[in-house]
Amino acid sequence: MRARQGDVFRAQIAPKIGFGASRDGTQLVVVAQGNALNSVLETIVAVPLVPTAPGARALPLDVLVPAAELGTDRDHLAPVHLLRPIALSRLEPGPVARVSAATAGRLLAAVRRVFQ
Repeated sequence: MRARQGDVFRAQIAPKIGFGASRDGTQLVVVAQGNALNSVLETIVAVPLVPTAPGARALPLDVLVPAAELGTDRDHLAPVHLLRPIALSRLEPGPVARVSAATAGRLLAAVRRVFQ
């Protein structure tokens, strides 16, 4: 299986990072790593997705991912400060969604700001 930048997968992440992991230990993640590396590595660099909560405050680098792009009933936040590598073997088969080009652009811009 090969992932593409902007794909959204359900991943087995242990230990749980932040909020948003389901009872079965999986969490939605969006692939931030570029496709050139995705084609040769057995890992990806991804950002976890966290369901929004009423009244919750987003951090300055959090990127909103609309529910319509994920096929979910709630918007999610991508907290880019939680960027992490994940082995392909920890991803469930096939992406569950793909973020729009506009959302992917905001996500990558936020990732760049993490390292400035």
